[in-house]
Amino acid sequence: MNEKIGAKIVKLEKIDVNLNDLANFLVEAKKNGYASGKGIIKLPSGLEQVQFQKGLFHFTDTWSGHYKFGGNEIVRLSGSPIWVMNYYGGMLPEFLDPIPKKVEEFIFDKELTKKSYEFLREALLQVNADAPFRGPVKVDPLHSSPDIGFYKDEQKGLIYTNSLDGGVRNFRGSEKIETGAGKMLYSLKYHGGLIVQK
Repeated sequence: MNEKIGAKIVKLEKIDVNLNDLANFLVEAKKNGYASGKGIIKLPSGLEQVQFQKGLFHFTDTWSGHYKFGGNEIVRLSGSPIWVMNYYGGMLPEFLDPIPKKVEEFIFDKELTKKSYEFLREALLQVNADAPFRGPVKVDPLHSSPDIGFYKDEQKGLIYTNSLDGGVRNFRGSEKIETGAGKMLYSLKYHGGLIVQK
């Protein structure tokens, strides 16, 4: 269930945070972040990162991995951390090619992963202020690029779904990508909320 934000101001120690402003900033930051495919930098540590700033808000998304990946997003207001989201997920082992006998032998289908992540980016660009965390509740082939029906005999393309509990103050959710025939290819879990310093 999504939390309706309203015009609420939250006091976090010495910082007043307008939740509407935070949600709107998150939408803009995410549309200019990983989903856009622009501004991604490789850090000396091997992590990847994208940043976005507008006014007093600053957004940083840092992650590692590809087929399986994890990371976190943090928002600062006037330099102070006020919001965080952690996430972990990726392609599912049953769609590895070939299916490995040991974890060390994971060999992922590169083309399947590429197409799935292109579709994921398309879904993430549809983030909205009611749930400014990942993508919308659902993105199906009727609202997607015409060239995503690629998985073997699948003619219907891919479907993205996002299940969410909570709101910008405190939330958790999961997203998945599956074929129109219901074969799950990708899943990710995420959680986060406001940060209150001592």
